[in-house]
Amino acid sequence: MLLGFGWCHLRSSREAIREARLSDIDQIEAEIDAADQKLWNEFRTWMEVSAESFIQWQLCESLNNEKGLLTWCVSRNHRSSAV
Repeated sequence: MLLGFGWCHLRSSREAIREARLSDIDQIEAEIDAADQKLWNEFRTWMEVSAESFIQWQLCESLNNEKGLLTWCVSRNHRSSAV
């Protein structure tokens, strides 16, 4: 039997912020927000296509100060290559 729980931040790279000038921050944050939204939309589409009854997931695009918080749980009582 497999019973698992997990979480992660599902978000795009923040590397552009590392060497950004203060005057560029607003533009970079807008680009990051757009990249995050694209990633989340693609993830939701992938999960719809790949859905299985043994996995439940929740993607919170914005929760207080967190963005892209993905939580999931898995319950499986038979072996499967998907797990």
